[in-house]
Amino acid sequence: MVFGLGAAKVVALPVVLALCLSFLLSPVVHALGRIRIPAGLGAAIVVGVLVASTGYAAYTLAYPAADWAERIPDLVRDVERTLRELNLDKPIESVSQASREVEELTSGAGNDTPKVEVAGDSVTSAALGEMRDLVVTLGVAVVLLYFFLASETAFLRKLVRMRPALSSKKHAVATFHRIQQDVAAYLFTISAINAGLGAAVALSMHVLEMPNPVLWGAMAAILNFIPYLGALAGVFVISLVSIATFHDLGAILAAPTAYFTCTAIEGYFVTPLIVGARLRLSPVVIIVAFMFWGWLWGIAGALLAVPLLAIFKILCDSVESLHPVGELIEP
Repeated sequence: MVFGLGAAKVVALPVVLALCLSFLLSPVVHALGRIRIPAGLGAAIVVGVLVASTGYAAYTLAYPAADWAERIPDLVRDVERTLRELNLDKPIESVSQASREVEELTSGAGNDTPKVEVAGDSVTSAALGEMRDLVVTLGVAVVLLYFFLASETAFLRKLVRMRPALSSKKHAVATFHRIQQDVAAYLFTISAINAGLGAAVALSMHVLEMPNPVLWGAMAAILNFIPYLGALAGVFVISLVSIATFHDLGAILAAPTAYFTCTAIEGYFVTPLIVGARLRLSPVVIIVAFMFWGWLWGIAGALLAVPLLAIFKILCDSVESLHPVGELIEP
């Protein structure tokens, strides 16, 4: 089954993404229904607003993100130069020596030295391939999302017809609505917390005169879907950019310190206070889920790992026979 999910990534990933988004957005469709907007039209409005806002954000951030990606070689050289100016170049001497040895090997010096040829466009081709797969996945997910939102009532009717007794039908509908509400509340809360963290990071980077502060705020919001490891990755990226941008030790340390402070406040105070103890998950289980879904579906799987784990926890709490499983993934 595991290898089947990996092989069926092109099909399974859009379905899972669409399901998660449908849980998050279905309350909006229900609210539109209360003012007599049909489910099909309400779903079209919600999906249209989502696509437009996401497209605008991607268009706004695409250029600075691509610019920083192209500047990675220059960024590494700027970091090395800054560390030398601050007399902090001891730890990178071995790296520099290794780089010189690699350059000597690949330069073809000497008649007997084998030449190593690297295709210049291999990285670009790989990036374009990943981008193509991402666009296809998101396109399929958007189409599925519309149908999930528009056909929820029909699904409930089928669920009711499957139950022979009236009490069983009421229980099935009540359970479905309870799971849906809990999942929607969790996903909305986590998304709002991450958006708030992104805004705080962007504001901090702006005050500290870091370039492209909105980009780093968006990065923080996305990476925060990966607990623990996402914060570490963000601090690492901000540290590199800070070293390449500033030349004073105090200014260099200010940006990663501010980033770490924002993520620490969110992780240790804001999220536990808002989400509460009901959806607390074991750190070990979170890391295992991150490794599993990241291995199976790459970056998209890593970002979806914790939301999927939380949805599974809510399902275990709502179904009596699954209560013992839910207790196993609690801290």
